[in-house]
Amino acid sequence: MVPVPGWTDEYEWTGFIPWEELPTTVNPPKGYISTANNKVIDDSYPYHISNSWAEPYRQTRIQQVLDSKPVLQMEDLQKLQFDRHNLLAEEFLPGMLSAVEKNGSLRPLDQEAVKLLKAWNKQDDPDQGGPLLFALWIAQLEEVVFKPEVTDDMMKMFEDKAIVRDELLRKALEGKPGPWISNKGGIEQVAYLAFQLAVDEAVDRQGKKPAKWKWGKFHQVKFAHPLGAVKPLDLIFNAKAVAMGGSRVTVGAAGWDNETGEVTHGGAWRTVIDLANPMKSYNVVGPGQSGHLLSRWYHDQIDEWTTGSYHETNMEQSKYRGAGYRLQLIPQ
Repeated sequence: MVPVPGWTDEYEWTGFIPWEELPTTVNPPKGYISTANNKVIDDSYPYHISNSWAEPYRQTRIQQVLDSKPVLQMEDLQKLQFDRHNLLAEEFLPGMLSAVEKNGSLRPLDQEAVKLLKAWNKQDDPDQGGPLLFALWIAQLEEVVFKPEVTDDMMKMFEDKAIVRDELLRKALEGKPGPWISNKGGIEQVAYLAFQLAVDEAVDRQGKKPAKWKWGKFHQVKFAHPLGAVKPLDLIFNAKAVAMGGSRVTVGAAGWDNETGEVTHGGAWRTVIDLANPMKSYNVVGPGQSGHLLSRWYHDQIDEWTTGSYHETNMEQSKYRGAGYRLQLIPQ
């Protein structure tokens, strides 16, 4: 990482992208606009926007669902926000399993793990073992491919590592491996070694019976309070860990710490609004509306947030009388 002298104007902006040349979509033919931090320009775009983009799987899944029906209802969009279909696994898992099976020296436990992944429906559900093993396999594959050439410190600064990994894997499975994979023995050896490491890690974490492995035993959200960082205050301030589905590549995003499994990234507030009636919307905010520990609304929405449920919010004055709650802000 190169330090930049902030005390000079050497690295100041030299101008702005003209407003009329910013990436723009107006009245698209499909009738909708969608994005999930994916690359929104192609290589012909003349200006620099970013070096870092998300993998395309969440955006692709959004478009799949939006294109699946001529008319979408409120419930369809609620389900979409929590969608757990893993298109990364959809693309790569068959080829990775084929590469592993060609090795021909699978341990009995490896064979059980292969059956687990073949039976997996590519949904990152908390009660399934497939998401756990696949996530561990992908992580171990990065270790096998990039190390020791890329040190731990360098890995932390490796922007777009997932996109680079995907492209290396994609080309290798197409029979065109680059030097990163060729130098490690080819895709069959890389996939096999990473698979055995993933199986061993799953055993260390959840035992020797793949049928009992569960994504939600590892992948959990804690909703830690800032004061809970100090022990033993964590026992008072932090909510109990809850099993969570989804992953980094699902529309229902749920990124996690690879060491602990703790969910560290996701859509804190989900909302769906029918613009035919914008006074009424459906919302959920995790863990709750209030940040005050003693409030009844401190973490009362954890169950809804982790299971994809919503509550109705209505801004019509008459709807408040005699039902529900409202917050009034009254000037002094």
